[in-house]
Amino acid sequence: GPGNLILDSRPDCMDVFWVTGIGLVKTSIATNNAQMALTKPPVVVKYPVLEPVTDEEEMIMSGMYPAPPRAPLSVAITAFHFVFLYTEAARVVSRIDDSLVQVLPLSSQKYGTPKVLFSDFGAAEEKGIVEGEAIFMHSTTSLFRLQIERERQNVWQVYLRKKNYEQAMRFAGALQVSKVHAAHAEALFADGKFQEAAKRYAWQSDISFERVCLLFLNARQEHALTTFLKLKLGSLRSNRAETERNPSAIPKYDEYKAQAAMISVWAVEITLHWLNSVTDPEEAKAAKRDLRELLRACRGLDIKSTVTNLLLSHGWAEERVLFAESEGDYETVAVYFVNQRRYKELIDKFIAIPEKDRGARDELVYRFASILFQHEPAAFVSMLVRPTFTTIDALQIFPSMVVPTHEKGSHMKEWIRFLEFTIRARRADTGKIDQDSRERREARGWTPEVALSNILMLYYAETAEEDRLIAFLTDDTTHFDPLFALRVCHDLRKDRAVVLLYGLLGMHQEAVDVALATGDVQLAYHNANRPSSEAVRRKLWLSIARAQEAAGKVDSMRDLIEKSGTLTIKDVLQFVQEESVVSEFKTDICRTLDEYESQIKALRSEMDTYRKASQGIKEELRKVDQKRVDFSAQQRCELCNQGVFTQKFYVFLCGHCFHSTCMRELVFVNMETPQQKRLEDLEASERNATTPAEKAKHVAEIDDILATDCALCGDLMVKCTVQPFVHPFMDEEEAESWRIDSG
Repeated sequence: GPGNLILDSRPDCMDVFWVTGIGLVKTSIATNNAQMALTKPPVVVKYPVLEPVTDEEEMIMSGMYPAPPRAPLSVAITAFHFVFLYTEAARVVSRIDDSLVQVLPLSSQKYGTPKVLFSDFGAAEEKGIVEGEAIFMHSTTSLFRLQIERERQNVWQVYLRKKNYEQAMRFAGALQVSKVHAAHAEALFADGKFQEAAKRYAWQSDISFERVCLLFLNARQEHALTTFLKLKLGSLRSNRAETERNPSAIPKYDEYKAQAAMISVWAVEITLHWLNSVTDPEEAKAAKRDLRELLRACRGLDIKSTVTNLLLSHGWAEERVLFAESEGDYETVAVYFVNQRRYKELIDKFIAIPEKDRGARDELVYRFASILFQHEPAAFVSMLVRPTFTTIDALQIFPSMVVPTHEKGSHMKEWIRFLEFTIRARRADTGKIDQDSRERREARGWTPEVALSNILMLYYAETAEEDRLIAFLTDDTTHFDPLFALRVCHDLRKDRAVVLLYGLLGMHQEAVDVALATGDVQLAYHNANRPSSEAVRRKLWLSIARAQEAAGKVDSMRDLIEKSGTLTIKDVLQFVQEESVVSEFKTDICRTLDEYESQIKALRSEMDTYRKASQGIKEELRKVDQKRVDFSAQQRCELCNQGVFTQKFYVFLCGHCFHSTCMRELVFVNMETPQQKRLEDLEASERNATTPAEKAKHVAEIDDILATDCALCGDLMVKCTVQPFVHPFMDEEEAESWRIDSG
């Protein structure tokens, strides 16, 4: 009853309700601060009127203040409603707009006399209580439960009536969102907020497209209408999320392509009409921005010619170029910027062309190369050296970049920069080539790289300092025609380069001669040391010495000896005149004589060694001639144990004796096949010999084969350790006796 407090806790505040005699006082207290404070002023919610006032009662009360409605017996709250308990009924009032929502009659016969309401909202959430929670009513007879169902169902309508569109959207279902947007759009339109209204109209489906367009047309709000059309066009895209994330992506409309084309054309036409009539600069910027966004949205639709004609008819050339660029019509873009003489901007446009359109871009670069290089040489070359322009064929570009050799300005500088870049790029593409520069140049061919290198070499020879030309020629990775370079350098009197080229071609004598002819002795020294052959180097240094003699520079002979590494005082003395003072060569002469003395001593020592060795050999031969083997008459063969004098035999210094036949049987089986064949051939030749001399010759050869070494203590015994017990020459019975049965 009156005087009771009801608390409803929320995440950041607590709603407080006080039951009084005149109404229900409600307020909120902040609970997220250290000190509690009211977040809104108290408001009195009037109790619902129980019975309508009659005319007689109204006349009586006209002269006095009306009596307040009767206070309820008890009050309970839900997430969105108040429940007031009276004796005869329970009345439900909205917490949002204080309107009476429902009256629940309470028969005393059925329910008894109501006493009090109470509820448990511990599980209540910010947006409303959980479906199915109950309020309990205690009467004189029983305890009843009031079931709450679908309490949130119409909350959005209540907020909508109060024009609280944010809360209405919060509680609206999927089917009601469009109605909320429509009502919000109507309210914004009525308040003159046409841009916001256009967005809301685009998000709803309750009001027809035609009606919305007519509303904006009648209000002469082309800007708002354009906004509405752009949003409707965006809603038709099948890849809406992709285009929002990446504005450069091409829109796709799929089955809505016809509608999208119609809306796009109409939106462009309306925007153009708006642009032509607008006078405010800021509004003109906004209109132009909207037009460009619309043109980008028109990509992928078959309306290129229609939109182009519209833009041309209204005189918007730049926007037409922008639309052509979005459609991939880069030729139109290039022609426009060339006609406007905006060459730098055209170069930037070429740089911005995506990778998929590089083929069309390259063709346009070839087409406008001469104009762009003529007016913007630095920017044009900087564009060509970018990594994204590697598909450009330099051989097609160079004819458009021809610069006279007498030109010393930026054009020649940039042309050389592009030529150097092209040579480096082609060198990287062809990969590593043979590291021997001489062999590579001798195996030259007239390739594009060689042609470009020859052009660059010719430019260096005609305009640059000789040091830069030398650096180019000495680069091992440069591919040029050395004969062409030699002819050019010779004609232009680039003597150092001529010497270098002679050396690269292996013509070292010519290189030294040219260096001496120009008086560059140090260069001659350098080239004289380049050949790998010492004989050739000696020849070149002698030619330098001869030239120094002819020039009367005898004093430099000692310098020649030190730097050559191959010449001696003996070599250069022939170039020193008789009347010249040789005191300067005293040290060299003494050093040479000392070397000769050392060599003589070494030769004498070597001769003494040879003489001692010769004497040792003679002594060994004398001892061999005097050496003999003694054995008794009863000496037996080591193999057959028979007397050795019964037939021809061999005796060795070790004392072992063998019959020739026994020796033959033992040696033959251990011979290699070629030796066996050789022995058999000699034996056959001996038998067939017709003269004693011929027979003696074959016998001597047979003895050399059989009696080379002792069979028991020589190399033959070592070889026998690896021979099998059974061999092909063994008797079959003997071989069978060595068989080992597996059983």
